[in-house]
Amino acid sequence: MGVPLGEEVVDAQPATTARRPHVTTCLERVRKEGIGVNVGWFEARTLPASSPVCQVTVGQLMVEIAHARPCVPKGRFVTQPTKSLRETRFESARLNPIGVELMTLSELRARVSPRLFVVTERVEFFMVLVATEGRGEHLVDFEHFGLRTGQVVFVRPGQVQQWQPAKGLEADVLLIDPAVVQPKAAKSEPGTMAMLRLEDWPVHFKLDADGLAAWKALAAMLRRELDQPVLDGLSAAMARELLMCQMLSLSRSATGPATAPTVQAVLIRRLRRELEGLVDTRPSVALIARRLRVSTSTLTRTCNDVLGHSAKEAVDRRVALEAQRLLVHSTSTSVAIGELLGFSEPTNFVKFFRRRVGTTPEAFRQAHHLQRR
Repeated sequence: MGVPLGEEVVDAQPATTARRPHVTTCLERVRKEGIGVNVGWFEARTLPASSPVCQVTVGQLMVEIAHARPCVPKGRFVTQPTKSLRETRFESARLNPIGVELMTLSELRARVSPRLFVVTERVEFFMVLVATEGRGEHLVDFEHFGLRTGQVVFVRPGQVQQWQPAKGLEADVLLIDPAVVQPKAAKSEPGTMAMLRLEDWPVHFKLDADGLAAWKALAAMLRRELDQPVLDGLSAAMARELLMCQMLSLSRSATGPATAPTVQAVLIRRLRRELEGLVDTRPSVALIARRLRVSTSTLTRTCNDVLGHSAKEAVDRRVALEAQRLLVHSTSTSVAIGELLGFSEPTNFVKFFRRRVGTTPEAFRQAHHLQRR
């Protein structure tokens, strides 16, 4: 979760055995040098202040101070937005072998100041939020999702989220390093990873009574292993296997029974991967079809059959979403953001955004309370 510059972060559960609250204020040079501030959920090492990345331990929270590095698209010279995206990185020697943190919503709220808790952020990890009591909602990519007991919100790396505090809502919060569940990097069997089918998981789904009971039982066992005073090889191995059991159990509710993917389903997955890499060029359907080695008619027909809309609509939706993300997490003008996303004229970007989102870029930015640094 990101930290506004100069903001105070309160940790009610320090990394030491003595659980005394304390407050750490972000360095004053943050204000002077335009440095982004990020928070992770693990203990951090402290680096020299002269280092490009300076991390300050705040109990079990990690405040990371790093210079923003704008992404430069290949082959085009445009004015780059000044990005201040908050990224969570797992930097704990103790928990890196597992790459996972499990806590309750109450524990999370106790660690972070109320003002910081509600700041919109772009996450760089997988997050599973399982409501266990009460009701509330959660914002993912500017869409509100209701939360009642047994309902799940699944957030992917790169998505924008915002906590929506609600009295009486309790939930389990599972944070996962992407490397843990990426097939090439994961230590589980490839067949097991394939059965997860994370690319098919919706943002919001519901567990039945058996699914919720399984989640609670596995969460209790995982938390017990992660809370071991010394996380030895045996505990780490058990935690990894318990995590995989949890995710496989969730996949039953997220995607249904495991079946072999159809040709069309595989093509849609490839389309989504291509769009992630090409979103800042606003690619044409013809270009994507060539990269996927299919005809434009095949791609369009597949999108209509599986997604319910055309391939052009899929491209426009993804570009519009990226524009919204950049407007919320950038201090740059809408002109610069339009250039980054491949619009040759500012008016074209404004017209596109208004048509897709229903308002102008600046009005959207103001409505979402951009946290300026």
